[in-house]
Amino acid sequence: MPEHYTVFRESGVFAGWPANHGLWQRDGRILVGFETGAMDVQGGFHAIDRRSPVRVMIADTDDGGEEWDCWEAIGKLELRDNRLGITQQDTDAAEKDCEYSYVGGSPGEFHRGLFKARMLDINRGQSYWNISYDRGLSWQGPYAFPDIIYDQPIVGRVGFSARTSYLTYANDPKRCLAFMSASKSSDNREGQPFCIETRSGGYTWEFVSWIDDVPKHCFGIMPSVVRLQNGSVICAVRWRERDFEHKYGTEDDPFEAGIVVYRSDDECRMWQMISVPVKGLMRSGNPPDLVQLQDGTLILVYGWRGAIRGSQTAGRDLKYGILYQVSIDEGKTWSEPCPIRQGAGCADMGYTRSAVRQDGKIVSAYYWNDSRDSERYIAATIWEPN
Repeated sequence: MPEHYTVFRESGVFAGWPANHGLWQRDGRILVGFETGAMDVQGGFHAIDRRSPVRVMIADTDDGGEEWDCWEAIGKLELRDNRLGITQQDTDAAEKDCEYSYVGGSPGEFHRGLFKARMLDINRGQSYWNISYDRGLSWQGPYAFPDIIYDQPIVGRVGFSARTSYLTYANDPKRCLAFMSASKSSDNREGQPFCIETRSGGYTWEFVSWIDDVPKHCFGIMPSVVRLQNGSVICAVRWRERDFEHKYGTEDDPFEAGIVVYRSDDECRMWQMISVPVKGLMRSGNPPDLVQLQDGTLILVYGWRGAIRGSQTAGRDLKYGILYQVSIDEGKTWSEPCPIRQGAGCADMGYTRSAVRQDGKIVSAYYWNDSRDSERYIAATIWEPN
């Protein structure tokens, strides 16, 4: 049976969005990032006071996910003062805060350190990264991604939004592949997923590839990646379509929101769409959380915020909660959804990040609520897939 634990909870505090900040495994420990603000049940879909300061938090466990220590991250991990939206003045100030080359010390060693990527805004402006070498206690940076905004595929885009999703190389610690999304040239809104790379420890970054083309009124954001044992890369992307513009959905089976899976066999230079395991979700869906078991089985975890009418998923007896699906053929086909946890008080929850323990059990961290009016908190579940 799944075992549920509280990671961080404070009365009157909104704690959320681990998928925006990242999860790391090092030396038998699991660390997860999240952010907090003041609760406001009148704040909209997310019950947060957007005027409240943004606090970036780190949680750490050394017992496999049962007990957690939490602290506010030391370093400049957030360039926004609040969540009211950005102005050009905010963008200019944030760019001054970032170092445009990795100066002061040795280049980044991504396989050893904890790499964290973050955006200024979902639609426009810069993104930046930080790195920690002391298990998340303190963070160097922020450092900008200066080179890719001048690469031809990115020129003219008003911004790109980074969350923490990356691959490292044990035999080349200065090399890193990072995955994020850019504003679309068609409407200057998020997002078209792409991959960038550094081989210099972060001194320079180069554009590698677009993962998919995205129609004007759709988005493909928040890539989650794993490297297969043969070196190929599987990437799951949060996808949304409008009912008047389809790519992976139809009028008879509308997509609305869900997850699309891609594969690359040439170190992320070219991609092929291989499956659509999730579609028909409400409220723009939830980001994918992809992990790989020791035998190569893929596990896809995500938050369930309900299904739209007319979709094939609408008739399933599922409540607000955390689900997973299994693939035993490298992402080509997937099992039916199975619950990890159900019964949240409202749809303001999810954004999972997961880790596989040495014993094969999975630890999934996410934000949760007990009712619409109660605080949002960070929880973790230890579970085993069927």
